This record gives sequence, C-alpha cells and structure tokens, in this order.
Amino acid sequence: MTLEERVRAAQRGDDEAFYALVSEDKERLYRIGYAYLKNETEVLEAIQEVTCRAYMKVRKLKEPKYFHTWLIRILIHYCIDEQKRKRKSAASAPRPGALRKRIAAGG
Repeated sequence: MTLEERVRAAQRGDDEAFYALVSEDKERLYRIGYAYLKNETEVLEAIQEVTCRAYMKVRKLKEPKYFHTWLIRILIHYCIDEQKRKRKSAASAPRPGALRKRIAAGG
C-alpha cells in the first residue's frame, strides 16, 4: 500500500491505517518534541495529544502525500503553544521573596 492509499484509508475511518502512519513517525515526533519541550513526560503527552488531534482532523487533509509533514507541523504548533503557556505561567507566578517584600513594605 502506498502512502496515499494508507492516508485515504485513514480518512475513510481505518484506525489501523492511521496508527500505522503515526507509528512511522514516532521516533521523529519524539526527537522534535524533545527539542522543544526538553522533558520526556511532556513530550509523551504532546505526542498523545497530537495523535488525537490528527485523528480528529485527518479527513480534512487535502494532500495525502504531505501526511508526515502535516503531523509534524501539528506537533510543532502544539509545542510552541506549550512553551508560551509555560512562560505565561512562570511570569504570573510570584517570585521568591516577593510576598516578604510586600509584607515588609506594609502592603
């Protein structure tokens, strides 16, 4: 079966075809995810989430020959969003000693 045939099968609802396609990229997905997230647990969660998102959207993929590129782009966008979320969370977290300074200042 060619790549396009496997993607078309996945688009028709063939779960085995879809997971076979994703399995072909699992090492590459892990390496790319780790380059962004630097944490094994977060990478594994990202791959799981991306697999679910791709499964839900595979019918919308217009060019089956770009399945692998499409899947990797979903992962990269997810990782970038996670990095932004972490930065935002870290920025809003109180800094060590900030509460003591506020108390000492009378506030």
